[in-house]
Amino acid sequence: MDKKLKIATLRGPSAVEMIRMEAEVLDEPAQMLDEMAAGNLDFAVLPASMEAVLQKKGIDYRIAAAMIWGGLYVCGTDSGIKGIRDLKGRSISVMAGGTPPEKMLRKLISEAGMDPDRDVAFDCRFPSHKDLYEAAEKGATELCILSEPFVSQALEENPQMHILLDIASLWQDAEGTLPCITALFCKGSLAVSAPDTATSVIDELKDSCEWVKGHPKEAAELVAAKGIFHNKKAVEASIPRSGFAIVAGMTKKT
Repeated sequence: MDKKLKIATLRGPSAVEMIRMEAEVLDEPAQMLDEMAAGNLDFAVLPASMEAVLQKKGIDYRIAAAMIWGGLYVCGTDSGIKGIRDLKGRSISVMAGGTPPEKMLRKLISEAGMDPDRDVAFDCRFPSHKDLYEAAEKGATELCILSEPFVSQALEENPQMHILLDIASLWQDAEGTLPCITALFCKGSLAVSAPDTATSVIDELKDSCEWVKGHPKEAAELVAAKGIFHNKKAVEASIPRSGFAIVAGMTKKT
């Protein structure tokens, strides 16, 4: 791979999946969008649903590959929550507003015959995965939606915390397919001028993904060594629940 390529991901499950690649790790989606708007990144990892937002803003990046399928969980201390309808009257903390986890849960709530604006309160005060995890770990949230490896870290740090609902599993039951949560985006000009470069990056991503899934303990060691997450035990435990799978497929400019 060309060493001059600039690749960035967020401090979350994608950073674990990409641990054998050279990538900058950012903490907030807003940072990523600023870098993409300035054209500073060749490849960027964001929620797959951000493709429409990028198009609307005139930022020409196209999805090159799907990376994470599911891996989202409603967590909390109330083990009496067994299904979507048990969320009625509750407050749920999410990372920022309008993000895929919130949108997915809103749809599941609607399909369960409830009004997501009236029957459930969404707390969107947390700008990053890290902020939300820290609140959950301290018991400062009633319920929250977390992705791995933040789920495993929260479970380890707060023994009263439990995984209550698997959003991806509920989505698959309702829609018949697993949701693509996270994708690798390629700068449009690079996709046009150097498609072989995109293919090379995707191949490297596939290799990293398969190695991580096959070597969770070693992957956790590497994640800690690079300072991305320090709780090696939690990272190792998180990998089977993270939904890692690379599916290539470049979107075309419309």
